[in-house]
Amino acid sequence: GFHERQIAIKTAETDELKQPENIDLLAPGCEIRAIITKQALQEGWDCPFAYVLCALAAGRNPAAMTQLVGGILRQPHVLKTGRPPLDACYVLCHDAATATVVAGIKRSLESEGMGDLALQVRSDEADRAAPRPIALKRRAPFAGLRLFVPRVTWADEDCTRRELVYDSDVLAHLPWEQLDPAALAQDWAPDPDAPAGSYLTIDLRILGETGVLAPQTPDSGATRLDRARVARALLDVAPNAWLTWSWVDAVASRLTGEGFAEAALAASSASLTERLRIDIERERDRLAQSVFEDFVAQGRIEFRLRADSTDYEMPQELTLESGGAAQALLREDGQLIGRSLLEPALRTADMNEFEVRFAGYLDQRAALHWWHRNVAKSQLGLQGWRRHRVYPDFVFGLQGEGEARRIVLMETKGLHLAGSTDTDYKRALFERLTAAFRDERGQRSGELILEGVAEERIVCDLIFEQAWEGALEKRYFAAEPAQHD
Repeated sequence: GFHERQIAIKTAETDELKQPENIDLLAPGCEIRAIITKQALQEGWDCPFAYVLCALAAGRNPAAMTQLVGGILRQPHVLKTGRPPLDACYVLCHDAATATVVAGIKRSLESEGMGDLALQVRSDEADRAAPRPIALKRRAPFAGLRLFVPRVTWADEDCTRRELVYDSDVLAHLPWEQLDPAALAQDWAPDPDAPAGSYLTIDLRILGETGVLAPQTPDSGATRLDRARVARALLDVAPNAWLTWSWVDAVASRLTGEGFAEAALAASSASLTERLRIDIERERDRLAQSVFEDFVAQGRIEFRLRADSTDYEMPQELTLESGGAAQALLREDGQLIGRSLLEPALRTADMNEFEVRFAGYLDQRAALHWWHRNVAKSQLGLQGWRRHRVYPDFVFGLQGEGEARRIVLMETKGLHLAGSTDTDYKRALFERLTAAFRDERGQRSGELILEGVAEERIVCDLIFEQAWEGALEKRYFAAEPAQHD
């Protein structure tokens, strides 16, 4: 256990962190090892302690819990120790609906590009649905078979490769000066009935037993749009304060020139900010795609298979967390799955009906060699010209006869998602990566030369639920029709 002097209390009534010896929590001479506090992440101090959080109240707000976990994950100066118990963040929810909260947190983290973080939920022994680990391993025909799939990589001038990083390799090269502010907020007008704002003062007294806040002070109404405030709200979209301020100013000048009062713009500043975010994101992605395409043409961004440490190697084993009894994945003919890369093949809770039918259909194709489902968006990810990676749902290999063997990275989509911006982006990215792919395993890679290996082709594809069987047959399994005289 801890000695009393190694524990500090941080509340509205007692603040032991203000003591001189406790101000610098990271100092070698600081003895603090544990802090008892309330709403720690809202109190303005950061320290890379291994947090153990106990939400004593029923935490049914996934957004709040997501913010809590996200704040912990972004703590500064955090370093991995190599010891899993210390490298984990523990959130203890005293709530009968914990699974619902955790599912919401997981979805939110995945949408923020952190889907590769391990998220586990455990309950007490009385919970029959408590998750338990299930070990998956390679099927006997594939045991020892090393399978590589290329990642999207950045080639430095010295010919070394590394995985593509969105911020430094794409976003940092955007020609922001090409963004025309005339294209922003074209489909927007201020709300003439926008309600007046109010100011609310929140301080540490909110941590008291009553939690009473100071009364609200009505806003008399701003007469001018706070351009700096709007610009600051856009910095996570376009990380250049000078440019964002100039865009906001140009849009405001144009709108006032069209006859809208400055006070009306100020009253609808939240709506204007939202519109600007949407439009700047659209223009940013357009510029980013152009940069991405240019770097692919220059050979700086690659999608090439070399079977080295930069490529993604398909797993030899995997551990799944399953709640309740594991359900076997079956083919459409009722037989057990026999060609999945790993066994046993299970129907996990996150598989939708389309994915279940797709896996069963694949398993029955004679030309199929193996298939694998990208589990929980934590394995193979493709970095494109948007921040978040694209995680294909399935990876499968086809038998090659007289031609290059093919490995297909397949994304499945419900028909209701056709035409969405996300779907259009994935389709465009897949087409570009398929065209850019090169099999360079026969070239020297360090001291390794691969000779006599069959050429492989990588195809990135997307398929919709409607009439998908025929589309899949046409693209990958149907034999060429015989030619008749």
